[in-house]
Amino acid sequence: SDDAVSLLRQYPWPGNVRELKNVIRRAVLLCSGDSVTAEHIDLLVGGKLPEEELSGRSMLSGLSLKEIEKIAIKQTLELTKGNKSKAASILQIDYKTLLTKVKEYGFK
Repeated sequence: SDDAVSLLRQYPWPGNVRELKNVIRRAVLLCSGDSVTAEHIDLLVGGKLPEEELSGRSMLSGLSLKEIEKIAIKQTLELTKGNKSKAASILQIDYKTLLTKVKEYGFK
């Protein structure tokens, strides 16, 4: 969408072309319709657009890595409407690893 392209242009791309390529690939996997939206892009760049950078502490500060992992898996499963294959791809983990984590955290 035009809004997605606008967000892509605003982001500073500290990882250069490789990061841009990965975000686009993951956005395509996320979307279920005909086009990638600004919401997909914003989610994948972590809300780190220049005008939206957080000052001070991150909301994840103070959480254990396990708690952060649980949040990431839960949100990705919600975003993919329970599609574990898409979620594993977005999270860049093996499908079997995701299944193990889903069982460990008690997700459906």
